[in-house]
Amino acid sequence: MHPIEITRWLIRFSVVVYFLLLGYIVFFAGRRQDGQNFRKKMNVYPLSNKIELFNKIRVAGSGQYYFFWENIIGNILMFIPLPVMIILLSGKKIVGYRMLLLILSISVAIETLQYLCNIGFADVDDVLLNTLGGLAGMAVVPFFSRAYQQAYS
Repeated sequence: MHPIEITRWLIRFSVVVYFLLLGYIVFFAGRRQDGQNFRKKMNVYPLSNKIELFNKIRVAGSGQYYFFWENIIGNILMFIPLPVMIILLSGKKIVGYRMLLLILSISVAIETLQYLCNIGFADVDDVLLNTLGGLAGMAVVPFFSRAYQQAYS
């Protein structure tokens, strides 16, 4: 197999694996193992749940620091690869506000599906954190542009 064909195959494989992992984490991950009933629950007030949880942890000294930071950092990290994957999948360079709007739309769609399917907890904070991760990913795109151009030129 020619090196360019291997690169193309790896790119396609990476895109598929990323979206499968994203879907699994968002809809099926074991982080819902605490038995809470998320039936038609949502948070539409930005940062209210995060601030409330942080204050409870700070005052009570609860062991939920890990959950708090895992949620924040996880929502950001999960979307950092998204802009690169969108470009690899579409084959087009999408930049600026169009990419940001696409990232925001994907995050809103995920939260809407979580609400409609009674899976997880639809949270505006997740949309904000996912979008922040997407913005960070947009900063990474130029580093991957050269590899993409070499693979598909």
